[in-house]
Amino acid sequence: MRIPDADNPLDNTAIHPESYLATQKMLEIFKIKNEQKKWFGLRNDLKNHNLTIPQLAEKIGIGEPTLEDILIDLFFV
Repeated sequence: MRIPDADNPLDNTAIHPESYLATQKMLEIFKIKNEQKKWFGLRNDLKNHNLTIPQLAEKIGIGEPTLEDILIDLFFV
C-alpha cells in the first residue's frame, strides 16, 4: 500500500517498512535526505562513490536482491 501524503516519503514507495532502516542507511552514505525529489540523483551517486551493488549491500547489511529492489523502487518513484 502506498500512502502519498504520509510524513515518511518511503510510505509512498513499494519498499517494505522492514527495509526502511537499510534504505535510510543507504541515503546517509550518499548524503541524500529522505525526500522523493532527492532520490533521482541516486544512480549517479552510486557511480561516483565507486561502489558496486555487492559492496553497498555489505556496507548496509542487507542482501543484494533487497538492495536491488530498493534501488529500483527509488529510481522509479
